Amino acid sequence: IEVAMKNIFSIYDDLSYLVKKDQVNQATHEINMVDFIRSRIDFFTQTAMKFKTKFNFVTNYDEIVLDFNEIKLQRIVDNNLTNAIKYTLPNQVINVTLKVYNENCDLIIESRSIQILDPQKIFEEYYREEVSKDGFGLGLNLVKRICSEENVGIKLESGENWASFTYTFKGIKK
Repeated sequence: IEVAMKNIFSIYDDLSYLVKKDQVNQATHEINMVDFIRSRIDFFTQTAMKFKTKFNFVTNYDEIVLDFNEIKLQRIVDNNLTNAIKYTLPNQVINVTLKVYNENCDLIIESRSIQILDPQKIFEEYYREEVSKDGFGLGLNLVKRICSEENVGIKLESGENWASFTYTFKGIKK
């Protein structure tokens, strides 16, 4: 019940954001990315266990501070974590990494999963490569919109049995 509730909560947050995006408070504030990512992983850990996977979170920092909108950051992170849970092969690990270079921070989410056949289409609204999985095909399109608005870089790589999403946040403070 708790896992189902968290899935519904995440879908509701996406739909709510899409409906109310013009009304979302655009204010930004300093967010410690390490604590934020860790809290979102904790939130989805039980769901990952239901899908026979788990998270491995790696960073070399206790604090990576980013001036960002928390609602938008949560949409980026939650969409990628829930997608990783859905598409990671059973008994595999979802690696979540925060890397810092210059004044940039890469959030990398990678796992052993089915290959993404059309990386260009994956961010299109309503597009789903595997229709047997839950969802509406809205999440990654929402992520792409937010990244465009906030100047966050996106890099998608995929091969046979693996996929990696990298989001580059600029202007961080260590």
